[in-house]
Amino acid sequence: MTADKSKIIEKYINALGRSVKIIRADGSETQATAVIERSWNSTRFHFEESSSKIGRYSDSYFYYIGPASLDILSFGREDYVIIDNEKYCFVQKESIKVSDKIQYYRGVLKKITEDEDVFSG
Repeated sequence: MTADKSKIIEKYINALGRSVKIIRADGSETQATAVIERSWNSTRFHFEESSSKIGRYSDSYFYYIGPASLDILSFGREDYVIIDNEKYCFVQKESIKVSDKIQYYRGVLKKITEDEDVFSG
């Protein structure tokens, strides 16, 4: 029995996910499917938070779960992601492995506004 479930996970990502476009600093583009979810009640991370009647949330951060076939660890600081005509950058990314085999990638995306330089500091 193999520990590699990446193809099964990718099947679910394709069924549940959304289309994303990755644009690299050199201008090359990659289309992919990923599960994108707003970061509600984010207590594990220290992002800027807002409050609402239902609790705390961070309205500019999103969780990303993507297939093992798209290595997000290779993306640089100048690369970005387009989802529904909005621009995002990765502020956190990691591979999830079982027996040294990558099963999927997960990360945190930050929405980029035109007046904001997310790479300063």
